Amino acid sequence: SLEKSDLIESRGVRIAATQNVAVVGKTRIDFSTDTFLAHPIRVLGSNYLTLGWGNSWNGLPDLNGSQFGIVATADNTHVTITPKVTTGSHPAGVPYNFILNAGQTYMLRNTSDSPADLTGSRITTDSPVAVFGGHRCANISGSLFFCDTVLEQTLPVSLWAREYAM
Repeated sequence: SLEKSDLIESRGVRIAATQNVAVVGKTRIDFSTDTFLAHPIRVLGSNYLTLGWGNSWNGLPDLNGSQFGIVATADNTHVTITPKVTTGSHPAGVPYNFILNAGQTYMLRNTSDSPADLTGSRITTDSPVAVFGGHRCANISGSLFFCDTVLEQTLPVSLWAREYAM
């Protein structure tokens, strides 16, 4: 799991199988667990808009955590991120760049007061990457002092559709 914001680490996992498999990832923090369906490499892309959840707490940065993570699939992957809100030393709307190698990861987490939300941050790369979005402690109900970890692997913009059945 990724725990440190704005840091490149070697924490990626690559799974190979000789037959079709379904892979489910799990994240766990004290009192909360979430799972996500992992997408195969063939559907990864290089243009993403992050999806997450906005911060709910004022004055409680340990509970806030709108976030996204990236896993590189190739060496020398050039990454450009344009955060939706100011996070750490990265101003809102101002792109910044770095390079990842295969298996390296990067996470950006915003712990600012409500309503800070990294949803809508743009990630572009020159090689396919996996992107995950969510929140460390999302208060979905909004009225009670409870929260849950929320995490999903994001599809690249190229795979988004325009019509849906509900």
